[in-house]
Amino acid sequence: MGLVIENSKTASPKLFTCLSTGLKLDSRNLLKFVLAPDNSLTLDLMDRLPGEGFRISASREVLEDFCKKDLFSQTASCQVIIREDFISYVETALVEHFNSTIGFCRRAGFLIWGFEKVRNALIKKEVTLRIEALDGSTSEKRKLDSITIVPVLQSLYAYELATSFRRERLVHCALIKTHNSGLTGLASSLKDKSFRLAKFRMTV
Repeated sequence: MGLVIENSKTASPKLFTCLSTGLKLDSRNLLKFVLAPDNSLTLDLMDRLPGEGFRISASREVLEDFCKKDLFSQTASCQVIIREDFISYVETALVEHFNSTIGFCRRAGFLIWGFEKVRNALIKKEVTLRIEALDGSTSEKRKLDSITIVPVLQSLYAYELATSFRRERLVHCALIKTHNSGLTGLASSLKDKSFRLAKFRMTV
């Protein structure tokens, strides 16, 4: 079923029922889908489209099983149109959702990248969190891990992480500490989006 991510905030998060498993989960552990006017299934990652829609555990395995059994149509009591590349479409959307926040952080000057820059920032204790590529060097990651303990987000491949930096491949980057009041919210957003993607990819 994948990992259930505990909410660390003091206030209790709103819980929703996964239509497949029956589990009560918060929004970080779920994917919301809604029906378009033509009955095609649309992903609502921002939870901004009207209606409760369909909430499914953010797990590739669970979603594939739900689609295979045509349970969206059974739940909606109508024939739901699901695109052939639906699972890939969802995964790509999760990647782009995470990358949009990474890109914002880069443009705002909150990110550094490259092994040496991240290493030096860790030594100076200037790092809030690290983002590491799934297919990056294990030995380099261990070296960075040994310097100081910070949260490490690992849900993107190197070519995906590189997108926000206009490169072909990127393995290491870090969110640096600043006095900007919005940094805590950005760090939380990065964590949430990374965990949901990692859960979908079953890498956590």
